[in-house]
Amino acid sequence: MNGPLRIDHWDIVSRSVGFAWKHKALWVLGFFASVSGQNVLSWVEQGRPSLRTDILPNFGALSALVAVLVFVWIALLVANLIARAGLVAASSAADAGERPTLEGAGASGVRSFLGMLALLALGVAAFLVGTLVCVVPVALPLAGGVPGVVIAVVIGAVLVLPYLAFVFALTFTVTFAERALVVERAPILAALGVGWRVTRQHFWTALVAWLVATLTTIVWGLGLFVAVLVLAIPLVILGSAHVTVALVLGVAVAVAVGITAAGAFGTYRFAFWTLLFRRLRGARADGAAAGPPDDAGGSQGRDRPVEPREDLLAGSI
Repeated sequence: MNGPLRIDHWDIVSRSVGFAWKHKALWVLGFFASVSGQNVLSWVEQGRPSLRTDILPNFGALSALVAVLVFVWIALLVANLIARAGLVAASSAADAGERPTLEGAGASGVRSFLGMLALLALGVAAFLVGTLVCVVPVALPLAGGVPGVVIAVVIGAVLVLPYLAFVFALTFTVTFAERALVVERAPILAALGVGWRVTRQHFWTALVAWLVATLTTIVWGLGLFVAVLVLAIPLVILGSAHVTVALVLGVAVAVAVGITAAGAFGTYRFAFWTLLFRRLRGARADGAAAGPPDDAGGSQGRDRPVEPREDLLAGSI
């Protein structure tokens, strides 16, 4: 691992914000990139029916509901992966001085869908294996009573830092591999190799970027909370006279704000990590049109920071 590079994270933040603000049509992709099948699964978990009172008497209706939920989950997963790849391609192209479009971003997302799906599957598999390796040594001693609990606590304390390092390294590897897949059009295994190489060489820089991204998420959340409170004031006043009208308007405003906020922030978030990837990789100025990575042949000389081109992003911030 190398020490943190001298990368201006706040410049990346400002350029990512400028990209999201300038290309509002991409908020459609930003919304789907922020929504996945986990939302459906969470809803099902919260409303889980009882076997005796709900499932058996209504098995046919429940089967139809499950089929619909599975279809929605698959549709959201497909849309999520396409949108993520499309935003990566669009933000990389914009950073290279090109003019991204929703149609072009969508086409890039469709082209990269199978690769994104494969990276997701490999990432989930690696996470499950790594988690199992860390959980089993902690769980086994628990059968030994009080002494076993003490041993489990000690083992857990020893493993917690390596496990966190594993989670961060895996997350960064998959994040950068997705960008290598889309931006450099690398094959799946080569993209994983690039993702791991960038993570290994620039782990601390990526960790600082994660902290910056987390801070901007908190700021965004606070700003959204304040905006919602401001919007709620006239609705509360209206509700004192017309409860039904205020309720309908409140739901409509909440949905509109939620979709817009998710789309805008999703666009910013994917641009942030894409611009960081380009800086760490020393990306050429041809953006998404770049060919296969030179590292596929064993060269590692391109892992250097680059100066962003003075493009339309700078003037849009």
